[in-house]
Amino acid sequence: MANIINMKDKRLIGGIVLFFYTHIFLIIGYTKTVMETGRSFIYLTFISAILFLLFILLWLKYILRTKSDIKVRLGALIYGLTISLMVSSSLNLAIQGGVKFFLTFLGAVLFIISDSLIAVSEIGGVRIINSKLKVWITYFLAQIFIIYTSVL
Repeated sequence: MANIINMKDKRLIGGIVLFFYTHIFLIIGYTKTVMETGRSFIYLTFISAILFLLFILLWLKYILRTKSDIKVRLGALIYGLTISLMVSSSLNLAIQGGVKFFLTFLGAVLFIISDSLIAVSEIGGVRIINSKLKVWITYFLAQIFIIYTSVL
């Protein structure tokens, strides 16, 4: 995503589609883990509502009015809501499942930061100093934290 594949809009759409499925699987995994503990999903509902509202406001500000293809803008909306739910699910998992899952939540937060940097710079056209480096660092750490939790 960070300009390795040089096909601007197609690269973005491809990344959005592939990572959309990844986040769906993460949401399912986090939800199943919480279900196994027999705990509540009340936190998930509250957290999701807040993140959805925040994401929609940011999408309206940075993405909606850009000159990017409508497919890219709508894809960013659907993807952003999905990743917001993934972050909400990971926080619910950390709250319900215990400290062990705090790294999962931290990884999810870093993932949304990484993808937000891509969205704002690539779709929104906002110049961010060293955006590629920031994307790779946050993405790499996100993956490590999400994967490392399963080893604990």
